[in-house]
Amino acid sequence: MSSSLESSADIEVDLQKINNRYIALWSEFAGKGELVTGRYPVQYPPKMSRGALLFVGCNPSFRSPQATRSKIQTGLDKDMTEEDFYAWDGELNQQKTFQEAEKRCQLSLSKDEILRDRYFKVLSEVTEASGLPRWEHIDLFAVRETSQKEVIKLLKIQGAGNDEDPSEVFNMSEFAKVQLDIALDAFTLLEPSTIVVISAIASKVLRSYVKQKKLNLEFRKDCGTYMLALGGRRIPLFLSGMLARQHALDVFSRERLGWHIGYAQTFSERGT
Repeated sequence: MSSSLESSADIEVDLQKINNRYIALWSEFAGKGELVTGRYPVQYPPKMSRGALLFVGCNPSFRSPQATRSKIQTGLDKDMTEEDFYAWDGELNQQKTFQEAEKRCQLSLSKDEILRDRYFKVLSEVTEASGLPRWEHIDLFAVRETSQKEVIKLLKIQGAGNDEDPSEVFNMSEFAKVQLDIALDAFTLLEPSTIVVISAIASKVLRSYVKQKKLNLEFRKDCGTYMLALGGRRIPLFLSGMLARQHALDVFSRERLGWHIGYAQTFSERGT
């Protein structure tokens, strides 16, 4: 690992503009009566690491609508259900926004202490196997929903949820396209050493949209994965499935993935 990459991982990137764009998008579509979700969008910590290994999920999960969040957790003066806590009311409650950002900061900055969720623990394990010093995580879409198939339905993405569909270009709503544009801009800001998409649906959608945008995406046989040209850089891009929970890769496939990420990164550093 080169010292330049190690130092780049310590440089923080301000993602507040990304957060603000999601809020503006939600407000715009709510104003037109076309907002397809009643929950506010994902909000990332204002500072994230540049040059880290970037894992990309499909969307932020929403697991227990009726679960109670105590007022200590909400930062408000009362207990709330998860549904009420994440409810979009046209203007984000700043306290709620702060609490969510704080949680994501913990995931980003204190992973060894708070990785109790298997989903995130596996990301740490794969990163360690790759030899890369640090990882970050964002989502392709900002819609909070339990089921990825429900996200596909809400965003009117045709065919991506059908494993038998050989199509490589999917139609989708304008609301979905703008979210993908925001995600690509987040990629550019973060300048990741490698991108690993950890959702089969998200992998299909991202590859499709990158082709629609006519970005340079090439499968390189010499390094065994895609290379994506973004922001004047070539980034190794792995399109994969879930690493934890239902339908996840087995432990041996994750071991191979870790090795392959490290190999592709070294290949990219050589610039060949």
